[in-house]
Amino acid sequence: MPRLPKGAYNRLLGLLHKKTAVEINTKVPMVQKILYDLDLSEDSNKSALDELLENNWRQKPMNSAVDDVRSHIQAPVSNLLRFSCKNAFVGDLDMENIFPINRERSYFLDLELRKGLLFLTIKARNPINLSFTGAYYLIFPNTAQACVYYMETRSKLINGMSLDLEFVQPQEQHLKKMASPLLDRDINRTLRDHKLGVDSDKVGVTPIEDIFACSQFKLRIINQLKHLDEDRTRISGHLVDPLFDLLSFFVDADIRKRLVLVRNLPFGVSEPALENLLWDYELDSQDDPQSSITRIETDPVRQSSRTLIKFNDVVDATRFVRNFHGRKWEKMLSRKDKALYEPLLCEIVN
Repeated sequence: MPRLPKGAYNRLLGLLHKKTAVEINTKVPMVQKILYDLDLSEDSNKSALDELLENNWRQKPMNSAVDDVRSHIQAPVSNLLRFSCKNAFVGDLDMENIFPINRERSYFLDLELRKGLLFLTIKARNPINLSFTGAYYLIFPNTAQACVYYMETRSKLINGMSLDLEFVQPQEQHLKKMASPLLDRDINRTLRDHKLGVDSDKVGVTPIEDIFACSQFKLRIINQLKHLDEDRTRISGHLVDPLFDLLSFFVDADIRKRLVLVRNLPFGVSEPALENLLWDYELDSQDDPQSSITRIETDPVRQSSRTLIKFNDVVDATRFVRNFHGRKWEKMLSRKDKALYEPLLCEIVN
């Protein structure tokens, strides 16, 4: 093939430049984005194989979980799930860990929800003596997230039991078991003025307004809950439903893990004596430590004793339970204590 003259080379390069320049100019921003912008994100080191293994391509949109739940059950959906269970030792970590990891999920969760759903796990308790009543309540930021959790855990087992969840509305019969006036910060001052005036055996037939008569803050929340629209499905994704904030305040979610319920504490142990015993623990009130100790029940005839202790942080509350739960009461004081036959039973009031 004969060699082209020098002028032909220049003309050929000019034609190629004009043709490719238009295409290159449109590709430059895309190349810059790949080289610089995506390098700062968490997904920059992921390969196509990683994306396939994460199963994102098979996952359904998050909002479709609401319709899927409605096709399985007839009850109205909400951001509140109830788990009927007689086992009192199911913890919030059990409920969190049973939720599948991303590559095993049927629904796509983006942003911070990719790491898992954040929700509150509350034990159903008698509001007068804080005894466990055989159920757990799961409170989610919105209805869509509750539906995703329901669908993803339908076939799961927890401690050998089927996780049979049911949607419930924030109505009186459930609100009674989710909170207690005993959890109020100034409950000792309230009890000095007047008793709760409700029998623990008659909570089911007692109006909720009578149970929380000494807690004006909770009464206001109860009134707000009664006037909320029952259909909350319009709030989805990572948005937080105002109902979630109301329920969080109502159940005292911020302090429950710092509260310890102690049963079988000897009757002769007074608040000052208990304060001296807990010298290496930080109680909730530094100025008046004895105000952090609430006597719920003291009945020598029935050999029943319940005491609520409020600690300053979760660490001290957990340490107290670990050190004292299941132990027989030792006579640490010079005075004679009426020790109970049963050992101390301690639990976090979650």
